[in-house]
Amino acid sequence: MLESEAVGERSVEAVVEGALEARDQVAIDAGHRAGHCQGRAEEPRSGNDAADEAELTCGTGAELLAGEGPLGRIHPTPEQLADAAFAWPIARELARLDVGHTLVVKDRAVVAVEAMEGTDRVIARAGALAGAGTRVVKVAKPAQDMRFDVPVVGVATIEAMRAAGADGLSIDAGRTLILDGPAFIEAADAAGIVVVGREQPA
Repeated sequence: MLESEAVGERSVEAVVEGALEARDQVAIDAGHRAGHCQGRAEEPRSGNDAADEAELTCGTGAELLAGEGPLGRIHPTPEQLADAAFAWPIARELARLDVGHTLVVKDRAVVAVEAMEGTDRVIARAGALAGAGTRVVKVAKPAQDMRFDVPVVGVATIEAMRAAGADGLSIDAGRTLILDGPAFIEAADAAGIVVVGREQPA
């Protein structure tokens, strides 16, 4: 049996389930670091050793956040950009209402909305409904507190997208945590998935 056939016989939940618990704990820790960084950026430098140590901790948190533009070797097509532009304001409003952070679309139509099931499962549901070619948009709340419930993506996200046939991921630059960034980008490139960090409005 080919490896791709073996993966196809398993549910997406089976592919990603083992990574969810560990990912969630890392996300909590990273969110606290990123929130600390956001707070430190607004404080004046004191020049003492404690402040210097805090600045180092802040840097660690900031490095986990998504940058702007294409994050891997693959650049988005006009169709992918159009889907992301269509989905972003809808996803933003859903996040503002605390419905969820993730929306999945295809050809400028909403396929699935994240609720309590989480990102990986909504991606799987969208794949079952619409087949290959879906696009995933994950956003922060308009007034996101970077210490709590921060949007997170990782290798498990890419695995869920690959299994579901999704080909594009839009995330908020500077407001989305990427777990194990190099492995995340490598997995996305290997799967042929576009990942774009969306510049935030002023």
